[in-house]
Amino acid sequence: MLDITNDHNIEQVVSEPTRENNILDLCFTNNPNLIKKVEVEPGINDHNLVKITINTKAKIHKKPPRKIYMYKRGNMEGIRSDLRSKLDKFKEDSNKKGVETSWTKFKHLVTESIENNIPSKHTTTRWNLPWTTTETKQMIRKKQRLYNKAQKSNDKQHWKDFKLYRKKVKEQLQSNHSQYVKDILTPEEPTKAHTDSCREQIYATTKTFWSYIKGMKMDSSNISMLNRNGNDIIHTEEKANILNQQYESAFSDIDFNQY
Repeated sequence: MLDITNDHNIEQVVSEPTRENNILDLCFTNNPNLIKKVEVEPGINDHNLVKITINTKAKIHKKPPRKIYMYKRGNMEGIRSDLRSKLDKFKEDSNKKGVETSWTKFKHLVTESIENNIPSKHTTTRWNLPWTTTETKQMIRKKQRLYNKAQKSNDKQHWKDFKLYRKKVKEQLQSNHSQYVKDILTPEEPTKAHTDSCREQIYATTKTFWSYIKGMKMDSSNISMLNRNGNDIIHTEEKANILNQQYESAFSDIDFNQY
């Protein structure tokens, strides 16, 4: 073990006994500066617990916004017109060039026509919730500053200030969420008196409602809730077992020796 630590330039940081007078639990690191504190506390029976505080934090990888084309609102006739006007030129050039070059040219023509005739939008990340307003974002940033200050100073008053403001932010987010749900649950029914723009707004609210319901789903499968012996089954594994049993019961064992 000493040869391994020397070859890889790593250091063992546990210096107190973890069982009687022996150091059985070890922690190796190639960057001792990240180890903030090493504590040995009572554990199970005569085996102590090692608690190590590391001066680091998890890095969250946010997905970049994704571009989505809204084909239902697109100008399909414009795409047909663009492609027809460039078809003869494309055929002439493709006879002189190879397959790869022709395919690249064709893809460029289609992509360019889509960009010119199909409206698009960018998806937002899961952190940009629709009920998060500019005011609440400012509050969240202030909460983070209070947390950083308390963690750096480790002062009781600073921790108290942070916890009180965290509670305030949580209440504000809950209030915004409740109002958002209330707005999408009570859409106005379209009537003949409404203009076309009003109808589009009402239908958009209905679409927002179903998008919210879909986003609240905890189960990614398309199998709805099942009922067995009067009990609602919502967990994926339980639903899979029930369906498997149902499929097995639908088939009979066949004795192929009789054929």
